[in-house]
Amino acid sequence: MAGRLGNKAIATRLHISPRTVEKHVASLITKTAQPDRESLSAFAADLGPSDRP
Repeated sequence: MAGRLGNKAIATRLHISPRTVEKHVASLITKTAQPDRESLSAFAADLGPSDRP
């Protein structure tokens, strides 16, 4: 999310469907109380780099 990739790009990286990504993003928006995907991306970026490439 912090990289601001679209659902299709995330799905390709993770070898899952774009619809699955959409559902996970919606869940993350709810769990983090962010109003939208853009805010979720900023929130993820503020957390710092992940341990994964």
